[in-house]
Amino acid sequence: MSFTLDIRSFCEKAKKNPEKVMRSVSLKLFSAIILGSPVDTGRFRMNWQASGPSPAGGQVGGVDLTGSKAINSATTFVTTNSYWQEFTLSNNLPWASVI
Repeated sequence: MSFTLDIRSFCEKAKKNPEKVMRSVSLKLFSAIILGSPVDTGRFRMNWQASGPSPAGGQVGGVDLTGSKAINSATTFVTTNSYWQEFTLSNNLPWASVI
């Protein structure tokens, strides 16, 4: 069963709005990924970027030791974007694929 079908099934069982469920699930998943990221300088955590169906490009400057900046940025994107059917979390640092 695909992730989309799992969410649709959950929505039917919970009788919730699918948009609300998609945004909530995305935020919880993104937060877990960001907080689960290893921390040395905080640059890796800072570079998590939420976007729509296509991954974000480029890198984010600065550091985020706690993950709060990256989570706040992802939360803002997920809660304010008019397109809610698909969200992507990406990290474009050269060593992201190794980690």
